[in-house]
Amino acid sequence: MLTRSIKSAFRKKFGIQIDNLQILFGKKDKTYADEYRTLKALLDKIGSLPNRYFIDLGCGDGFNMAIAWPLSKDGWSGLLVDGNESLVAIARRRYRRKPEIT
Repeated sequence: MLTRSIKSAFRKKFGIQIDNLQILFGKKDKTYADEYRTLKALLDKIGSLPNRYFIDLGCGDGFNMAIAWPLSKDGWSGLLVDGNESLVAIARRRYRRKPEIT
């Protein structure tokens, strides 16, 4: 079992490649503390919504701890916002084939 410091160093060096593999193998939810599962349960109780649009403030790279990824996989349109330009650049590349995500 890898120690936390080794995992952290490995993720720092190969983070994008790890994320791309997780996406390739169908990883859907990497939100913090299972936020997506909680949100989905609430949305299921509400029922059908006419407009499915989200705004993810502090989206980071659009995958890790971002609600944008699972919502986009469920067919939602949305806007991603973050103050870190390098993370926004990663998110732009990640969503380049999804015109419904800005």
